[in-house]
Amino acid sequence: YSEPKGYSVYITDPEFKVSETLIVTAGIDLSRVTEKVDVKYENVSKDQKVILNTNGGTLEVSDANVEVKHFGTASKSTVSSKSYEEKGTVVGDTLVNGGKYIATSSEAEAGTVLVSSKDVELNISSSAKVGTVAGTTDEAQAAIKSNTNIPSDKKLDSDTAVVPTTDFAGGLGTENSPYLVSTTEQFNILFTKYHEKMKNGEYLYFSQVADVVVNMDHGDYYFNGKYNGNNYKLIADDSLIGICSVFGVSKENADILNLNVYSTKNAGLFLLAYSFNSKNTDLYINGSSSFNNVNTYVVNDEVLDLQGKNSANFSFFVYGAIYYRNAEKQITVSLKNCNNYASVIANDRCAAFIGGYDGLDDGRHAKLVMQDCTNYGNITATTDNAGAIVSNSYAFYSDWSNMTEESTKEWV
Repeated sequence: YSEPKGYSVYITDPEFKVSETLIVTAGIDLSRVTEKVDVKYENVSKDQKVILNTNGGTLEVSDANVEVKHFGTASKSTVSSKSYEEKGTVVGDTLVNGGKYIATSSEAEAGTVLVSSKDVELNISSSAKVGTVAGTTDEAQAAIKSNTNIPSDKKLDSDTAVVPTTDFAGGLGTENSPYLVSTTEQFNILFTKYHEKMKNGEYLYFSQVADVVVNMDHGDYYFNGKYNGNNYKLIADDSLIGICSVFGVSKENADILNLNVYSTKNAGLFLLAYSFNSKNTDLYINGSSSFNNVNTYVVNDEVLDLQGKNSANFSFFVYGAIYYRNAEKQITVSLKNCNNYASVIANDRCAAFIGGYDGLDDGRHAKLVMQDCTNYGNITATTDNAGAIVSNSYAFYSDWSNMTEESTKEWV
């Protein structure tokens, strides 16, 4: 396909495969191909109008003479052309180095469009699903801010250039341009490299764009931000044993949604830890958290076996006791539209949703909210307490006789 033939190519074989980037000099349609293909369109030294219909791989266009219309899906794209019109989806960043970039169709979708030159011509409508347009040079960013062909809510509100991320699959970490997570390495970087930012109160945005394997415990790290799983999976690695925190400890606000989390028979993944301290986190200094449309499972519908694995106060959503030592503030832990399909057996206290809930006098500043949540798993504790919702609660320990319905509603 790298030799000019003067016509486009339609690949009809679903099992079509290439071992490296596919070089093309004309239009190509990969919509029927199952395995993702990386595509590069190269200069053929003549004016052409081509359609590139990709199937999820990367896309590169390097031809100052070509006018491109892109359909289908690409993981990311790099463009330098006479014109490039987005009619499909680019999941990661689109880097525009030259020519004209057009996204005026409601079918156009691009999370982040990065522009490297002030001379790039941009035409983006409000109907296009473009998250953020930003410049990678100060001159390009200034040109974007003054461009009247870009809706103001799609422009990055900054006077200085942005640096494209190499830590994630794309994105800027903002609400309109979340960091994109597609690999185990990227998921770990979220904690090991961005922990300090979140510990200091910076609220970051993340979006998962593929199934990801979890291969380490993140209990030593704070999480402060919004993580949208987009209904993909987080799956425990076979090397893990015991219990492991997926998102560490909530710093101020940990918001997790649209996610499917899979433990294995030997490793129990729980989403957040409370009443937990480590070299990086403080005991009883936790933030609020929310879970919306989060589901928990065990791989192959096996039973998670935590017997003899020091797992007291385990649950699939919150491990430890929800507790906050601060009379000035109340935190909230909210679960909405969440389901547990996992079964567990342990010697210690265990539950489907909440490991523990402390409501002692100095700790009654943690409010618990649950709506439309269902447990389908078998929860077994051989020598201690098992709970469908909470495994261990001191909620009424000190003043049970003085509690009323109204006073209880203040915190449950």
